Amino acid sequence: MKIKLLAACAVVAFAASPVLAQTTPPASDPAMTSSAAPASDPAKASATAETGTAANTAATATDLKVGASVSDSAGAAIGTISKVGKGSGGDTMVTLKANGKTKTVPASSLSLSGGSLVSSQTKADIWGPQ
Repeated sequence: MKIKLLAACAVVAFAASPVLAQTTPPASDPAMTSSAAPASDPAKASATAETGTAANTAATATDLKVGASVSDSAGAAIGTISKVGKGSGGDTMVTLKANGKTKTVPASSLSLSGGSLVSSQTKADIWGPQ
C-alpha cells in the first residue's frame, strides 16, 4: 500500500512539474525582466502589440483622405485634410484646413496611430501661437 501511495505521489509530482516551473521572475532580477526590443527583432517587437498600445506607422495614400481629421501628438485637433497632391519636389503634400485657414504640410509628417492621423508637428508649429 505504501509503495502504491508513494508511486501515485511521484506521478502527480512529475505531471505537475512543468506547471510549477512556469513562475514569473521577481522584478528585482534585471537579467530576467524584459526590456524594449529593437525593431530588428520581430519576435520581441511583436510584444509591443500585446500591450494594447498602438504604435505610430507611416500614413499611406489611402489614409490621407479629404475630410480626415488630423491631431498632434498631445491630442489637440489641428484640422481636416482639404487637399492631397504633389509638391514641387514630387513629394506628397497635404493641405490642412481649420477655422477658415489652410496650411500645407508634407505627408511624411503624418502618421497613423490607433486609426487616427497624427502630425509630428504641434498645433502651434502649424498654425502659430494662438
